[in-house]
Amino acid sequence: MRAILRNLAAWALCIGLVMCWGIFAFYPNLPSSAAGWAVAVLVGVPLAAFLEIGGKWVFERPFLERWPTLARIAYGVVAMVLLVGAAGSVALLVMSWWTAA
Repeated sequence: MRAILRNLAAWALCIGLVMCWGIFAFYPNLPSSAAGWAVAVLVGVPLAAFLEIGGKWVFERPFLERWPTLARIAYGVVAMVLLVGAAGSVALLVMSWWTAA
């Protein structure tokens, strides 16, 4: 059972890293107008707050104190990949919608 969970976590990490890399490498939409920059800031600030609050919530869980160091590191890496992937996906969707309009 533990080996299955370990394999699932490894695959989720690999898929998450590839997704994040693809989002940030292949879709770097930079705004070219003042309104585009305003939307980028209005989306970017809440996303930065989401990452900060989400990271604090994830990493300050009391049950993590009982876990071994390697398990905490693995948990943190997977959690941050998921948080950054979610934030990057939202930013990508908003910027794609803005540039298409």
